Amino acid sequence: VYTDQEGRGFEAQQLSAGVAAVTEVTGGAKYLEILPSSNFILEVGDDLFARFAVARTLARPRMDDMRASRNFSFDAGKNNASATPSQNSPWGGGGGNPELKPFIADVVDVSFEKYFANRKGYVSLAGFYKHLESYVYTYNRIFDFTGYPTGGVTPVINEGILSTPENGEGGWIKGLEFSVSAPFDIFHPALEGFGGLFSASQTDSEVQPDPTQAPTTMPGLSETVINGTLYYERYGFQTRVSARHRSDYLGEVAGFGNGRTLRSVAAETVVDAQIGYEFQNGPLEGLSILAQVNNLTDEPFKTFENGDERRTIDYQSYGRTFAVGMNYKF
Repeated sequence: VYTDQEGRGFEAQQLSAGVAAVTEVTGGAKYLEILPSSNFILEVGDDLFARFAVARTLARPRMDDMRASRNFSFDAGKNNASATPSQNSPWGGGGGNPELKPFIADVVDVSFEKYFANRKGYVSLAGFYKHLESYVYTYNRIFDFTGYPTGGVTPVINEGILSTPENGEGGWIKGLEFSVSAPFDIFHPALEGFGGLFSASQTDSEVQPDPTQAPTTMPGLSETVINGTLYYERYGFQTRVSARHRSDYLGEVAGFGNGRTLRSVAAETVVDAQIGYEFQNGPLEGLSILAQVNNLTDEPFKTFENGDERRTIDYQSYGRTFAVGMNYKF
C-alpha cells in the first residue's frame, strides 16, 4: 500500500492589539507498506473446523487527525496568578498532525468452530494476539501560545496544554471470544422460529505512548464485552431484542479547547428492540414494515476520574431513538 498524504490549514498570529495575520501551514507524509496475509482452514471432524490466520494489517488515521490546522481558546476567567502551564491555564488548544503514520499491527488468530442443526447453529471459541508496531494516540504537551489573539486581554502566562495526535510504538492486544448461535427448535419443535445469539469476549491490552509514564490500556477497548439477542422469525414476523454490555474503559473525549483527552468511561448496558412484518401474499405481497427503538433503557454515557465513579466528570443522557420504515420488493 503506497500512500501520499498532505494537509493544509491556517494559523493566526497576533501582530498587535486588534491586528492578526493569517498564514498557511502545510505538511504531509509518504509511506509504502507490504501487507502479507495467510488463512488456513482445516476440517478436523464432522462439521468441526479449525482456523488459523496471520497477517499484517493497516488502518489509516482519521481524516481530522491529519489536518494541518490548530484551534485554541483563551479563557479570561482563568487568567489569574494561580495559573500554571499544566494546571488551570487560560490557554488550551488542539490540532491535527498531517505527518501521521497509520496503525500497523501483526495479527495472529486461532479459532475452533462447531456447526450443528444442519448448520443452522454453531458454537465457536477464538483467540487472537495483535502486536502493535504503530498506533495513534493523543499527546498533551506544554505549548507556547505567544502571539495568539486574546481579545485585548494581557495574559499572565503564555503556555498551556496543546493536544495533538502522534504515533506511538510498541504495545499489544490479546483476547478470547466465545460465541454461540442456536435455533430453539433443537430443544422442542414447538419453538420453531425462535432462536438466540450470544457472544462474550475478554480483551487485554497495553500501550506506552510516553516512556516517562506507566503503560495504559488501549483507548476505546473494554476488558469485557457481552452481547445477547433473542429473536422470532416465522410467518413473516421478525422480532428481536438485543442487549450489549461493555465494562468501563479508557475513552477519548473532547476536553478543554476542543482537544481530545483521555478519561475513564463507565460501564454501560444498551438494549435495542425491533419488530417487523413482511406480507407474503395478497395485494401487499412484497411489502415489509419495521419499527425499532434503540437504547430502550435510556442508558447514560458517564465519565469519571481517578478510578472512582463517584467523581463524575460528564453525565450525558441521549434518550431513546424510535424509528419506523418500510420497503417493497418488486
